[in-house]
Amino acid sequence: MSRWRLEVPTRIFDFTDAEILGLRVTPERSELFYPDTLQLQAFGWFEDGYERPVRRDVTWTSLDADLVSVATAGSEIGKVTPQGAEGLATVRATARNTEGELKADADIRVYRP
Repeated sequence: MSRWRLEVPTRIFDFTDAEILGLRVTPERSELFYPDTLQLQAFGWFEDGYERPVRRDVTWTSLDADLVSVATAGSEIGKVTPQGAEGLATVRATARNTEGELKADADIRVYRP
C-alpha cells in the first residue's frame, strides 16, 4: 500500500493507494417505473479498512439490455434507464484487484404503466 502526504498551510492530507478487496452496489434491490431513472452507486472495501464510493475504476454492465441500460461514463455513470419492457433486470458493477475481478449486482424490477 503506497502512501502520500500533502501539506498546505492550514491542513495536512494523507493519501493511500489501498487495494480494493470487496465491492457492493446500492440500492441492491429496487423497483423502476418507466420512464423514471435510477442512480446506482458502487462502494469498495479497501485494505486500509475503509469503505468508500468508487467511480472511475468500476465498469457497469446491464445483463438484461432489453430491459435497462446503464451509463458507463461521465457524470451519469451508474444511471439506469428502462428500455420499455417489463421484467427483472440485473445491473453489474465490476472492479479489478491483484487477484482478479470483483463483482456486485443490483436487481431491478421494471414496470410499465
